[in-house]
Amino acid sequence: MQSVKNIAFSLVLLLLITSSLYGQSGRKRPDQTTLPPQPSNNSTNNSTNNSTNNSNNSNNSTAKPPDKKNETTTSPSGITTNPTKPTTTNTTPTKVLVPKGAAITAQEIVGVTSRFVFKNGITVIVREDHSIPLVASTIMVKAGTSYESEDQLGVSRVIEKLLIESASPLEEDPLRQIRKFGGILTSNTDFETTSYSLLGQSTSFNKLLEMQFRNLQRQPFSAEDVTRAAKYVIQSNRYKLDDPFSYGQQRVLQAAFDNNPNASILDESKLVTKEQAQSFYDRYYCGGSIIVVVVGDVNSDTVRLVAQQFLGAIKESVSANKPTNKASEGMPIRYLAERADINQTVVSVGYRVANIKDAAVFEVLSAILTQGRGALLPQALIEPSFASRVATQYIATSKGALFSFQMQVVPERLVKAEDALFEQIEALRRVILSPGDLQRAKSLLEKDYYDGTLNLTKLSLQLASWELRGSYKNFDTYVKRIKAVTAEQVQQLASQYFNFTAALVHEYEPRSAPARTPGSDPIYTADRFDSYIKVLVPNVNKETITKEDIIYAPEKFVVKQGKDRFEQVTEGGFILEIQPQPVKDFSTLRGPRAFVREDPSRPLLSIGFYFQGGRVLEKDNNLGITELMLRAILRGTQRQAGADIALALEQLGAELTIINEPDFFGYNLEVLSRNAEPAMKLVITTIENALFDKDEFAREKAGLLAAIQATRDDGLNSALDITNDLLYSGHPYAANQLGAEKTVAQFSETDIVEWYQKTVKRQLPLVVIVGDTEGSALVGRLIADGFIRQEQQLDKAIAVPVLSFRSSASEKFENREKRQTTQVLSFTGPDGKNVDNYALPIIRQLIDGAAGRILNALQQQQLSFEFSTDTKTRQQRSNFLIYLNSAPEQEQKARTVVEEELKKLISNPLTDIEVLGARSSAAAEKVQYLRDHANRSLTYAQYAFFGMPFMDVDNVAEKILAISKDDVKRVLQTYFAPEKRALGVIRANNSAPTQPAK
Repeated sequence: MQSVKNIAFSLVLLLLITSSLYGQSGRKRPDQTTLPPQPSNNSTNNSTNNSTNNSNNSNNSTAKPPDKKNETTTSPSGITTNPTKPTTTNTTPTKVLVPKGAAITAQEIVGVTSRFVFKNGITVIVREDHSIPLVASTIMVKAGTSYESEDQLGVSRVIEKLLIESASPLEEDPLRQIRKFGGILTSNTDFETTSYSLLGQSTSFNKLLEMQFRNLQRQPFSAEDVTRAAKYVIQSNRYKLDDPFSYGQQRVLQAAFDNNPNASILDESKLVTKEQAQSFYDRYYCGGSIIVVVVGDVNSDTVRLVAQQFLGAIKESVSANKPTNKASEGMPIRYLAERADINQTVVSVGYRVANIKDAAVFEVLSAILTQGRGALLPQALIEPSFASRVATQYIATSKGALFSFQMQVVPERLVKAEDALFEQIEALRRVILSPGDLQRAKSLLEKDYYDGTLNLTKLSLQLASWELRGSYKNFDTYVKRIKAVTAEQVQQLASQYFNFTAALVHEYEPRSAPARTPGSDPIYTADRFDSYIKVLVPNVNKETITKEDIIYAPEKFVVKQGKDRFEQVTEGGFILEIQPQPVKDFSTLRGPRAFVREDPSRPLLSIGFYFQGGRVLEKDNNLGITELMLRAILRGTQRQAGADIALALEQLGAELTIINEPDFFGYNLEVLSRNAEPAMKLVITTIENALFDKDEFAREKAGLLAAIQATRDDGLNSALDITNDLLYSGHPYAANQLGAEKTVAQFSETDIVEWYQKTVKRQLPLVVIVGDTEGSALVGRLIADGFIRQEQQLDKAIAVPVLSFRSSASEKFENREKRQTTQVLSFTGPDGKNVDNYALPIIRQLIDGAAGRILNALQQQQLSFEFSTDTKTRQQRSNFLIYLNSAPEQEQKARTVVEEELKKLISNPLTDIEVLGARSSAAAEKVQYLRDHANRSLTYAQYAFFGMPFMDVDNVAEKILAISKDDVKRVLQTYFAPEKRALGVIRANNSAPTQPAK
C-alpha cells in the first residue's frame, strides 16, 4: 500500500514540475525563430515583458538540442533563414490582477486551440501555429448593416470607420502605436458583422494586441469625427456601386430583406449623428457580441491574459441584440430594372433560403454551379458565349439567408442568356446531379479550405465567423461535412427554395441596350417580366415538384482519388509547426529547369509551368494573342475534349490558372497533393498536345472579346490602362493583359498555332513545385520526359524590345457616367533585379499604411475614401501605382494633396520611427503573401526570369528589414519625382442612378 502511495506522490510531483516548465497550457512549446526584433517602446507593459523574458530562459534551458540534419543557417546580420526547426520568444506570463468582467466562466483546450469565455460574455479563441513568426488577430462584432434601423442607415460602417481612422495627434493613440510597432490593421462590415483584423510580427504582438483592444474602446466619439466618418461612408458606397456586380447584389439583398426595395441605396439626405453612432456602439459593442480570435506564433495563456487586462471593462450584453428591421414573409416576385453608362448587362437573381443549418449543401451547390471551367453555369452560359462572367453566393444574415445567381451578359444576347440561366435553375429543382459533378465540387472546396488556412488573417476571420454561427470546431470539420453532402440533398433544397415565384430579379443594362423584342418597350414591369420568363422557360410554371418530375443527370466519368501521403493529425486536417525546406534545384540535363520547395504542413501542391516571353513580344497588330493562345490550349487535345480535361482536373481537386505576366506566361496548377501525379500528367499532355479546333477556338475568342468589353465597366482598370499607355508608350508593357478588341477580333486559329509554335514549342519551361511533395519524385517521373524538344529547335535567347525611359509628365482624362472619379498616378521604378525593389513595400506602407502620410492627409481633409498603392514588377522598369477615388467635385484638390504630400515625403527627413514601423509592416505582409504556395511559385519564376537568386525569395523578409532610412530616401528621390509621373483619370459626371427606374 505504501508503495502505491509513493508512486502516486511521484506522479503528482512530476506533473507539477512539468507544469512549471511548460506553462499553464500543459503543452510543450517548440523553439521558434523570429524576424529581427524592432526597438522596444517605453510605453510597453513592463510586467508582461519581464515575465515573458523570465519564462524564455526557462524554456530555452529545457528545449531539445536541434537535430544535426535540421540545423538552420544564420546570416551575418543575425537573421535566421530557411528555418527547419522553430524557436519561440512567447511564454506563459505571471499572474496579474484583471477586471471582474474578465473572470473566466468557461474554457477548453483542444490540441493547439484554446477557447476562453469571460464573465462579460466575450469569447477569446487562440490557435497556436509556430511555423512562421507572424500573428493575426480578428475582433468580430455582431453588428453589421442588417442591425441598422431605417433612421440610421450606414451607422455600422460609420463605427467601423471611427475605429480604424484616428484624428488624434497624441503619441499614445492606439492606432499610432499599432503603426509604430509594425501592425497592419484592416476592417470590413458585411450584412451580419463588423470585423477588425491585425497582422504583425510575433516579437511585438503582445503590444499590438493591447493596442487593438484599447482601440476597440476608443470613444466617446466627437461630433466632428462622426461627421467625417459619415461622409466617408457615403463616398465609399458610391464607389462600390460603380461596380455593376456589387450594385446588382445590393439591389437583390435590399429586395430580400428590406421593407421598401424601391428605396434608394444611397440616402444622402442626412448624415449619421453623434448620438446615433454612440447609441449603436453602446448597444452592440458589448460582451455577448464580441469574438476575439488570435492565430499564429503566440502562447494561448499570454493572449488570454492580455485580453483579460484590456477587455474586462467592456460591459455585458443588456439586450438580445436583434436587428430593428424584420424581413417580411411571403414576398411575391420582385423585379427591378435600371439603365446606366455600362457596357454589359448584369442580371442578378436571388432566393431567400434556409439559414446556417443547410450551409454545407448550399456551398457545395455554389461550387457545382460556378467553381472551375467544368461548372454547370460556365458550361451553359460562358461556353456558348452568352455571358462573360457568372457567379453564385450563399449569404447568411440575422434576417435569413440568400442564395444569389449573377451573370454579366453581352446586351444582344440577353434573351438567350436568361433562357439558359432559368433553365439551369429549374433543372436544379428536378435533376439529381451525377456523382462526377458532386466529386468535382467537393474536391475543389477541400482544396480551397486548405489553401485558406495558409493565410493567418483569413484563418482568424474564418474561425471567428464559425464561432459566431455556432462553434469554431465546425470550421475544423468543414471538409468532413462537405464530403457528407448528397446529390439528393441538393435537389431537395433547390426544389424547396428555387421556385420562380419567389425569385428576386434585378436587371442592370446599358443605356443603349436593345429591347428584347424589336420595336417593344425595353423597360419591363414585374408582371411583364413574369410573363416573359414563363414563355421563355415554360417549366417555371410548375411550383411544386413531385417524385415523378425528378430524374437523374446523365452519368459522368469519375476520376479515382489518390491516397493521402500521411495521416493529418491536428485541427482542420492540417499539420502545424512543420517547417518547409529551402528551395532546391532538381533541373534535368536536357529537360526543363525544375525547382522544388517542400512544405508538408498542408496536403496541397502548387506546380508552375512558365515560359519566357509572351506579351513582351506582342506588337500593335497582335495584342492579346498570348492570352487567347493560353485560353485556347485548354480547349482540348486530339484525344480529350477541353470539357473532359476540366472535369478530370477539378475532380482531382485541381485548379489550373492562366499566368500572363508582362515578361513570361504559362499556367499554375494548385492541387490536393494526393492527386498531384495524375493532375500533372494531364496538364503536361494538354500543354504539349493542344489541338486548336476551329469551333472551340471561335468560342474561346468570343469569350475573350466579351471579357475585354466587360473590363471597360471597371473605372480602376480603365484608369490603369490609361497610365500604362502613357508610361510605356510604344512598348508592349503599355497593353492590357487581355489585349485589344480590334486585334483579337481578327485572329484566326492559324495565327494562334503559329504563335504557339514560336513561343511554347521553341523553349523548355521553368517548372516550380511548392508544397507537399518529396523532392525530386515528381520531377523524375513526370517533368524530365514530359517536355521533349530537339536541341536545334530551341531558341538560345529571346530578343525583347528595349523600353525607352520617360523624362516628362503626361496625363489623360476620360468622362464616364460614374458616381466617383478614379485616378491612377504611376511612376517608373527600378528594373526587376534591382535591389531598390525591396524598398518599394516600405514606401507603400509610408504612403498608405495605417499612419501613412498621404493617406492621413486625404482623410483629414475628407478628400478620398478609397486610396491605395501597388507595385507591378517587370524585368524592365517596374512601376509604382497610386490609386485614388474621390467625389467628382474634389478631383483636382485630392490629386493636389497627393502630389504635394509626395514632394514632402521626398524632401523632408523620414523619422526612425516611421521607417521602423513601415519596414516591420512590409516584412510581415510579404511573409504572409509568400506563404501561399501559388504566390511563392510565381515569385520564384519572377526571380528566375529576372536573373536573381532563388534563395532571395526565401530570404525576402531579411532583404526588406535590411533597407535603411537612407535607402528609402534615395529610392524616393530617384523614382518618385512628380514631374515624371503618368496620370490616368476616369471622370465621373455624377449622373449615375441611385434608385430603380420607374
